[in-house]
Amino acid sequence: MDEKNKKRFFSRFLKRYIIVVYNQGNFKERISISLTPINLILLLSSLVVVSFICGALLIAFTPIKEAIPGFGNSYMSASKVIHLQNRVDSFEKVVGDYNVYMDSLRKILRGDTSNAIKMRSEGSAIFHFADMREEIVTRTYHENAIRKSGFQNKSAGKLNLPLFPPVHGYISQHFDLSQEHYALDIISAENAPVMAVDDGTIIFAEWSALTGNVIMIQHENNLVSIYKHNSVLLKKVGTFVSRGDVIALVGNSGALTTGPHLHFELWDSGNAVNPEHYIMF
Repeated sequence: MDEKNKKRFFSRFLKRYIIVVYNQGNFKERISISLTPINLILLLSSLVVVSFICGALLIAFTPIKEAIPGFGNSYMSASKVIHLQNRVDSFEKVVGDYNVYMDSLRKILRGDTSNAIKMRSEGSAIFHFADMREEIVTRTYHENAIRKSGFQNKSAGKLNLPLFPPVHGYISQHFDLSQEHYALDIISAENAPVMAVDDGTIIFAEWSALTGNVIMIQHENNLVSIYKHNSVLLKKVGTFVSRGDVIALVGNSGALTTGPHLHFELWDSGNAVNPEHYIMF
């Protein structure tokens, strides 16, 4: 290419062109831009560079990089995997503890008290199932009682009668099968001591939304005593208590209560029984 052609070629990049935008209706000029090919090339190059920089910053400082192979933080990914694995292990432990608890309850309901519930009373994930455990225990007892006509009382001769009064106070509502009230409501001073009616092992000691702080004791001869609406629980699951030991304090906890009192239930081999037949109040 000779010198003349070179000048002609470069002169094309220096020529100025006008880009005009007209209104189609009246052909009135709206926008007019004067550019040379050099200006257009520089403008397009600047846009490309800016777009590249913005994309790089977006990948570097946002989670988008996790989705791009080679850009993800392998250390963070590994830590997340470890965290998820630990949560799975914890859940397996919860399920295992719950299965152990249910197996123990089945033995108790079958009358096998030779091996009472033995499990950790502290730090066990089974306590996350407090409301469900209480519902299962109570419902199972009620179903067994309903299947047996008249809620027949077992022979009282096998029990260490009379049982120890669970609290000092007066009865505001008696045991009434017709009203499906399988308990005594005993009004007492708030924070008065609640006592075990006989020797036994704590099989439930936890908060329930409906009945507040609840504690249950498995006694010999398939007898179970239940104490509800307590303000404070003083014993833990798996603890052995003696007759007359203080296990809780009278309270007003839970949704199904209108004042400080003890809701006391007594179950004999899966049958709801009237505590007044076993205790001298």
